[in-house]
Amino acid sequence: MNKILFLNYEFNFNKTGSSRFFYDFLCQHYEVDVIFPVNDQIPYEEINSKNYFGIISFYYQADFSKLTCKNLIYVPMYDGFVFCREKMKQLKNVKLINFCKYLHKQSLAFGFKSFYLKYYPEPQFKEDIKRDKLFY
Repeated sequence: MNKILFLNYEFNFNKTGSSRFFYDFLCQHYEVDVIFPVNDQIPYEEINSKNYFGIISFYYQADFSKLTCKNLIYVPMYDGFVFCREKMKQLKNVKLINFCKYLHKQSLAFGFKSFYLKYYPEPQFKEDIKRDKLFY
């Protein structure tokens, strides 16, 4: 089984769980290591020494120019993604997965390889909610 790296903010992974669905999906197909940036830093040399099959950065925009892996994927968050020249250069050889149609269109307009995916979690209902109450 190929080994990949999943970069993500610890808050999104553990507290909000907003990236867990993607991580869980990856674990079904790959052996997955996880690194949480500390003070917005990641150990690039250590990562490069492990020869990962792929590196997926979920919400965290790593300095991709420092990574030697050829299979780089970035999953941006709408409110955290800024198209500036410095960041655009780093994304030159990076594939993007967008859950936001606007970001997907912008990514394509800038010449990036972008994949637009929709994700809808199954709604969960609690039995103890009073159904006649509009606001709670």
